[in-house]
Amino acid sequence: VVRRPRAGVRVASLSQNDVFEILTFREGLEQMAVTHLYRFTDDIADVDATELDAALVRLADEFENGDDEFGRIQASYAFHTELVRLCGNSRIVSSYRQITMQVKLCMSLNLRRLNTVETPSENVARHRDLRAAVLSGDVNRALDAISGHGHDTFAREFLDTLPGGTERSAQWLDA
Repeated sequence: VVRRPRAGVRVASLSQNDVFEILTFREGLEQMAVTHLYRFTDDIADVDATELDAALVRLADEFENGDDEFGRIQASYAFHTELVRLCGNSRIVSSYRQITMQVKLCMSLNLRRLNTVETPSENVARHRDLRAAVLSGDVNRALDAISGHGHDTFAREFLDTLPGGTERSAQWLDA
């Protein structure tokens, strides 16, 4: 919902370019957070991953024991937020949180698509693998894991049907 001064509210529509920008911004922030983590941490093995691990437990519970799509989106978002928080940079975390609703909308679309190609247990395993890669001590493995995590799985299926495409969003779709 978008609030417009003196005009009320309306349901926001997403263009192809909007989705492109949201997804690439999200991935870029997650990669920036990991790069920052590795650059300013002497030993990745010393990183306190307690909150990330707790978020992963909640995610596993939602996917393996629940059937509430909203709960799954919340748990997925919480996991990714904790992943970003590992970097210790409040401005990166704040930027990630500023796009919360947009990221959750894309997560919702992505989960609907992923539900047709992976089981809830496979989704949890994918997040466990991401956690392991980010905390592996190998920054390249961590960055590759973020790129390959599947933020944009849904987009490949329907994004070309949305209006408002740009050269850049079309180029991204073709990649």
